[in-house]
Amino acid sequence: MPADRSLDRAVMKLYGDVPLPDRLHIWLRLRSCPFEAVAAHVTADGHVLDVGCGHGAFAMYLGLSSPARSVVGIDVDARKIAIAEKARRGLRDPDAVTLRVATPDEPLSGSFDTVVIVDVLYLLSPDRQRRVLAQAAAVLKPGGRLVVKETALTPSWKYRLTALQEDAMVRVLRVTKGDRRSFAPPEQIVGSMRDAGLEVVEIPLARGHVHPHHLMVGTASGR
Repeated sequence: MPADRSLDRAVMKLYGDVPLPDRLHIWLRLRSCPFEAVAAHVTADGHVLDVGCGHGAFAMYLGLSSPARSVVGIDVDARKIAIAEKARRGLRDPDAVTLRVATPDEPLSGSFDTVVIVDVLYLLSPDRQRRVLAQAAAVLKPGGRLVVKETALTPSWKYRLTALQEDAMVRVLRVTKGDRRSFAPPEQIVGSMRDAGLEVVEIPLARGHVHPHHLMVGTASGR
């Protein structure tokens, strides 16, 4: 059955007035990243933090797919946040999504039902990856979820294709900001999440996609 793209189209409509290169980048993200599969593990209501939200496409997707969510998106790129802020004003309830610029070393704070980190960790050094995951776990409410989507290293041809694409985005086109390109194997990310006290399940999402998407969902204890 073909994927339902109605929500993707609703998100794209919010970005109708942004520069063409950014609009194209957002369109490619919606077409290539399994947002629907990731969003299925985000609580349908409550407070959600989107770490490294970029242009805000996934934050908008979460807001549109469940109006009961309150989404906060943060990113180090002030230009992308400005574009996301313009798109946010097109929401039926603009207050459902809040956006702000975060400094690179700013610790995560607050209290959230779900924290999502989608295709962000590979831009960080291994030490910063572990630190961000620990901070994300620390701001979860009891029973809250940390939802991480990254790239698996297998199948190798899909991984190589993804690595080449991201090299172009980070080093050539400079669309994406980051320390480096440092894809960690999923077991390393899962280990860091478990070290932070989370119970973790893995969900491979490579099948049917050009990229080897891999989802990891950690649940905090109901302390």
